[in-house]
Amino acid sequence: MSVMTTRFEGRGERGLIPVSVPVSRADVHKQFKENVFISSILPQTDEVGQTVYLAKVKIVSDHNYFFEHSREHLPGLYIIEAGRQLGLAIPHLFHEVGYDYCFVLEGCDMRFSGFINLSDDLFIECRMFNPVYRRGKLQSLSFDGIFLQNGKACVHYQSHIKLIHHKLLARYERNSA
Repeated sequence: MSVMTTRFEGRGERGLIPVSVPVSRADVHKQFKENVFISSILPQTDEVGQTVYLAKVKIVSDHNYFFEHSREHLPGLYIIEAGRQLGLAIPHLFHEVGYDYCFVLEGCDMRFSGFINLSDDLFIECRMFNPVYRRGKLQSLSFDGIFLQNGKACVHYQSHIKLIHHKLLARYERNSA
């Protein structure tokens, strides 16, 4: 996936400088900062005008849950959680979805093609597709992406997310009990 920058701040020697948007605990629905695995997201435009999001994954190699025993690679569940967090942050940061919405993961497909080591930077490059809007508000969306380390694709994934206002979700949960 070849990308060019669309969000800018100031000018550098070679032209415009891209701006990476920092990710907060609220953006990924986490209470504790050590559970936030996405540090920043850079929206870019590819050669056909589609938005591509490039996220930096924060590797917390001493995380109590994911590194309960010694590992030389990033566990698969950590990778799944990082992808899930990116799917939460993008609608909040770039599509005007309020923090009073809950996100229901309807499906996820991950294909691993190698190990991700703990010492090198890890990025996720993804595209949003099939967004569904109702009355001008985003209701559901899908993502297609790859995890990249040292320029090599290590994981390919797709996910499908439904956005539900927290009051409506509470009603669904009460009615299903």
